Amino acid sequence: MSEPVWINSENFRAITKHLTLEELGAFSTLMWAYWARGGSLPNDDEALFQLLGTGCCTRNQWQQMRNAVVPLLARITEFSTDQDMSFGAH
Repeated sequence: MSEPVWINSENFRAITKHLTLEELGAFSTLMWAYWARGGSLPNDDEALFQLLGTGCCTRNQWQQMRNAVVPLLARITEFSTDQDMSFGAH
């Protein structure tokens, strides 16, 4: 089982608020893949598309949104936090 990942929602929203719904979905999917893979993603367009899975988008749709999504991948650590933000934790 993976360790939980805590997200600073203010930073996440500030970084992603310009994305379309489809771009946000692709970015979120790749963000979770980043954490599931121990903090790394391939530096290859085809490999990123494969990580998205067939339910996310077609290859053509990925090509259209990749320029909005890929630059944000380098910013994932800006909104992750080691702080325990569990419900009920005070």
